[in-house]
Parts: sequence; structure tokens; C-alpha cells
Amino acid sequence: MGGKSIFNLDNRRFRLIKKSYRKHLIFIFTLILLGGIFGLAYAATYGVATVTPIDSAPGIGDVIDLTTENSAVGPYDNAPSFPENVIGGTGGRIGAGNLFYIRPHAALRTGVWIQVEMVNRKDLNEYYTSFTENIAVYKFIGTDADNVEQLQNNDNWQRIAGENVMLTLVGGPATFIISYDNVSHDHPLVIALDSGDYYAKEGYTSYPGVVNYCNIEEAANL
Repeated sequence: MGGKSIFNLDNRRFRLIKKSYRKHLIFIFTLILLGGIFGLAYAATYGVATVTPIDSAPGIGDVIDLTTENSAVGPYDNAPSFPENVIGGTGGRIGAGNLFYIRPHAALRTGVWIQVEMVNRKDLNEYYTSFTENIAVYKFIGTDADNVEQLQNNDNWQRIAGENVMLTLVGGPATFIISYDNVSHDHPLVIALDSGDYYAKEGYTSYPGVVNYCNIEEAANL
């Protein structure tokens, strides 16, 4: 059964830019130093916000922020859920959900290297004793990537790249190397949060939500 795509990329297009690892680190470091001047969005007391590069050339695909729109596309029916009321001295869980939808360009003939990072780790360290996110990458295994119902059918998404990769307050980015046979315009990818938890410090009246950054580059040798 055919379907119309729910993705309107005319005004909400995020391009995945191919750049060196060093430039990627410099970019994130600059974002942190400038406190969000370049579009960094913080959740005041709850929620999982995201930030991606808006530059468009040279692009290797399109990515949609599933925490702000189309959250039912992927292995879950929603975006991750951060508790609305965080109480100091207690712990809690972050509800699983979809983070990013990725559709490579049809001409792409390589694997991809994906990193997901907590760009506001410094803030989280101030307010939390612990904060973890278990990130995974899923591949669309349906027959029609333009069909809305198929994209929203949880059974049409299969986890790839092995087990989840954990993000913590003291670690580095979650890194995935996706081989060419798992990268296709007809079989897009979703980055999802499979689980998460935290323990809040005492002495604060409000707590920041996590801000995740996604970077994708070509992995030509895969």
C-alpha cells in the first residue's frame, strides 16, 4: 500500500555534513563555549532536546529531529521522555524513544560513521550525580520508505551495530560504524534511546534536560 511521506524537508531540512574528526570536535567545543549562540537548545526542567548542524554542503543525507516532530517514526511510538518533576536526592528513568531519523542520499555508496554526544555534559555534571543514555541505531526493514504507516510500524525497525552504546557523565560520545550493506536510501536509519536513568543532586529547584548532538560522516572503507 502506497503512502505519502510525512517529512516536509523544505523548511526543516538538516544536512549531515562530511567533515574531519578534528573539525567536528572544534565545532562542538565552540558550541559549548558560546552557550548556545549557534542554535543549542536546552530543556529548562525536562525533555530531551537535540541539536544538529544546519550547513548543507556537501551533504550525504537528510536527518529529522524526532524529538520535535514525527516522533512515532522508528522503533518506538514516541520521543524519549524525561520526567517533568525531578526531585533532588532521588533517581529516575528516562523513557525510551526515537531521537533522529536518517535517510541517506540515493547516490551514497559508503558506510557511515555516527556519533551521538551529550553537548551539555558540564551542566548535567553540576546537577546530577549520575546520568546515562543507552543509544542504539535501527534500520528500516519495510518495503516502502515513503509509506507513513510502514515508517510508524515498530516491527519494521531492526537494531543494528550490535549492543547499545552508553553515554555517561564521564565518558565520550556514543560511536557507531555502520557498514555499507546497512546504509540505503530505501532503508533509512533511526537513532533511538533504548533506556536511560539519572540520580539528581540535592540543593536545586530545577534541573536541565539532556541535549544530544548527532554527527554523521562517510566511512569509505566499509
